[in-house]
Amino acid sequence: MLEAFRRFEELSSVIKDKITIEEEIKTREGMKELIGTYQHFKYLLSELESCKKGYEKKRKSVQGVLYKSIRRMNSEIKKNPAKEVLQKNMTLSQKVCKLKSLGFGFYNRSLFSN
Repeated sequence: MLEAFRRFEELSSVIKDKITIEEEIKTREGMKELIGTYQHFKYLLSELESCKKGYEKKRKSVQGVLYKSIRRMNSEIKKNPAKEVLQKNMTLSQKVCKLKSLGFGFYNRSLFSN
């Protein structure tokens, strides 16, 4: 688009009387608006990239804490197996209640797959 505008400027300087003043003003104003809109777009795109990086950093941080807790709970269950928690006939909510009573704040559903 910018290249086309440059060509327009070049031709309009050589051939003065072939386009009206209104057309030239309209074209130049349109290009000015287009350039401003493009600059705003580039700013928003950079903000989006910044937000994406922040999100990824926070996601990895939370994921690390979550997996560390899950590993700790898995090793605790292996060291001190609570047979009543791992019984196949217990419902998931019963297992969660039992884990909470043992001091675990949250759990990994895969621990209880039957």
